[in-house]
Amino acid sequence: MSKMTTGAAVIFMLTSLTLAYLSGLPSSSSIMSGVSKSAPVKTTQPAAQPNQAPVAPAQSQPVGPVQTKPLNTPVPAQK
Repeated sequence: MSKMTTGAAVIFMLTSLTLAYLSGLPSSSSIMSGVSKSAPVKTTQPAAQPNQAPVAPAQSQPVGPVQTKPLNTPVPAQK
């Protein structure tokens, strides 16, 4: 049983070293080689209407529940 464990460990180590070596080699092909690069998407803001005042950007709000008053937890009386 110990010889089988040793053999499995040696095979595992050799496989790991081989895969590590192969992953470090430069690749000659890629699955993305036929895909063209698209232009970045430009975002535009809509033009302000002449009869509307400009709107200021929203302020960031805290995330999560807001505690309005301290929690009152009863303290057990000591005897």
